[in-house]
Order: sequence, then C-alpha cells, then structure tokens
Amino acid sequence: MPNKFHENQLAYSVDQFAEAVGISRNSAYKALNSGEVPYCRIGRRIIIPKQALHDFFGGLAAGPNQQKDRA
Repeated sequence: MPNKFHENQLAYSVDQFAEAVGISRNSAYKALNSGEVPYCRIGRRIIIPKQALHDFFGGLAAGPNQQKDRA
C-alpha cells in the first residue's frame, strides 16, 4: 500500500485528515465545522494545515483530565 502522507506535505485534505486521525469523514467535517480543527478553504476545497493535525493529536496526548472537551 503506497504511503498517502508525505513528510514535506504542508496540508491535508479532509479525507487524509480523517484517515490520519482514525475517524470517519463525517466526524472530520463535524470537527471542522465546530471550530475544533482550523482549516483553509481554497475555492471549494478544504485544506487542513499540517500544524492543525499535530495540534489535534497534541490535545489527545495531554490525557483525559487535561485535554479540551471533544464532544
């Protein structure tokens, strides 16, 4: 299976973000629409900056008592 993520990639599509985080595409859109994950829109395309992916995982790594409320 080819690697869909490249180390020098600066941003991800919604599908790539969902796969990297291990959530459904629908859940990814919910996280974007709630403001939980920042994104840029270029035309009709939604782009999630690489830093947003790292920040999302950073909040998860903080532990259950220290992470943001992820409803």
